[in-house]
Amino acid sequence: MKKKVLITKSIEDAGELLHYAIQNQIEVIYHSFLSFEQIQISEIPKLEVLFFSSKRAVDFLLKQQTIPTGVEVACIGSATKHYLEDRGILVDFVGSNSSRPQEVSKELYRWLNGRTCGLVTAEESQRTIASYLDESLISYITPYRTVIHDDKLDSPMDVLVFTSPSNVKGYLQKNQIHHQKVVAWGKTTEAYLLKCGFKNVYCLNNSTEKEVISYLDTLN
Repeated sequence: MKKKVLITKSIEDAGELLHYAIQNQIEVIYHSFLSFEQIQISEIPKLEVLFFSSKRAVDFLLKQQTIPTGVEVACIGSATKHYLEDRGILVDFVGSNSSRPQEVSKELYRWLNGRTCGLVTAEESQRTIASYLDESLISYITPYRTVIHDDKLDSPMDVLVFTSPSNVKGYLQKNQIHHQKVVAWGKTTEAYLLKCGFKNVYCLNNSTEKEVISYLDTLN
């Protein structure tokens, strides 16, 4: 019987894991429990730096605003950096490990060195990136909100890969975690799963599908 793996991402975001599954007789279900709605923002406040928390934050901001001239650009990690650069936007700061936003917060604090910064995030963001920042110097810019869906999955899974706390919330509304192996995409998701009472959670260090593949190899 094929091992079944759920990863809470859209199929449009599928990567190496899909190819690995085909080659190794594993069934991978890409299923996000989320959708996203744009929030209109009138203007970007006068700031010295804009920090993007995700590729989605980039998309929703650029749909309605341009980055002001002279503003430096920072982002959570390499995937968002490449996404910005593909749009011709120079990135001045990139976090070294996007799966550990508290560590990125420390790095960002040192790099900002007292400058004002706008954090571009979802409306209901955990705001972990602000952990070590000076609240008097930051603004929150929220060009979108997350909508959680309570989809019921038809078949049981062997491995559950959760990419965000919101996806955990959506999954648990109509599905349960019993014997499955549970993987957290990063520290914020791991913390939420532990808060929900799930003990044996494997946390990815760099939040990549390549890491998921390495983990699945250990199960085989």
